[in-house]
Amino acid sequence: AGSIAEAVADADVIITMVPASPQVEAIAYGPDGILAHARRGALLIDMSSITPQTSIDLAHAAADRGIRVLDAPVSGGEAGAIEAVLSIMAGGDQADFDAARPLLEALGKTIVRCG
Repeated sequence: AGSIAEAVADADVIITMVPASPQVEAIAYGPDGILAHARRGALLIDMSSITPQTSIDLAHAAADRGIRVLDAPVSGGEAGAIEAVLSIMAGGDQADFDAARPLLEALGKTIVRCG
């Protein structure tokens, strides 16, 4: 895709994994961001290591646009990602977690919903 808008416009699930809160905010918000272009009902799974407040703010802003969010940071590093054995600690609604589980299982071995 040539832009965030193109990448998310028709997506049922959007997965992000960027370094920190400022990068999540940069790709999620604003006229060119995910929230401006994702369709209602899409599931945004943010796998970045960000502050709890950034996750809360993102979930609230997304809900206002009809977008579901799971906060799902990972542990295991580059080697864990390459081998698909990451540990994933997810937060969000149980139904969204259940819907995302097959995708999360493709990325990791230990998958826990933390609330």
